[in-house]
Amino acid sequence: MTSDPHYKAKAYKKVLEKEEEFHIKPWELSVVWGKDKRYWSVPDPNDTRKDPHIELLQVSWLEVTGSIKLKDFAKPGKYNVSFRIGMKKDAFGWSGMPVYIMAKIGKKGKYIWRSANIAHKDDSTNFEIPEGAPLQIDIPDPDDCIEDEELHFGLYEVWKGRWKGGLQIYEAIIKPAETKIKIASN
Repeated sequence: MTSDPHYKAKAYKKVLEKEEEFHIKPWELSVVWGKDKRYWSVPDPNDTRKDPHIELLQVSWLEVTGSIKLKDFAKPGKYNVSFRIGMKKDAFGWSGMPVYIMAKIGKKGKYIWRSANIAHKDDSTNFEIPEGAPLQIDIPDPDDCIEDEELHFGLYEVWKGRWKGGLQIYEAIIKPAETKIKIASN
């Protein structure tokens, strides 16, 4: 084991699959205890599997984080922050223990968050969390941003101190919030 047990994200590449939609791959996320093979399996950036993912083997402290420079956003507005995850059939420790998706602007910003209950899921498919009410954050105009300002986001469960495992993290997704258009009825 190396002297630093934490996996530090490789620099993300600005890949826009759709206009202003960011898909942050597993190796572009930082993972606390991610270098320790007893706790995590983190794919290499050259992984050729169809859908590479980080796999949580067992931890009591879940902290997976990432960041995007605000200058990489072409336009300001509301953006949804989510994670696409899956649960293995033998997942354990999730009953009564939600995960938290959190985001903030800048290192000193105030976090906003949403919780997600993932205990009821099985390994039949992967899914996006949070479900229902999205976690939305306002991205300011990139022209007004200080050079080092970033959107910081993460997936956490650090409060209960219970062991858990079987979580698979495929990607983090940052995308424009959908705006609903009201149609006036006559």
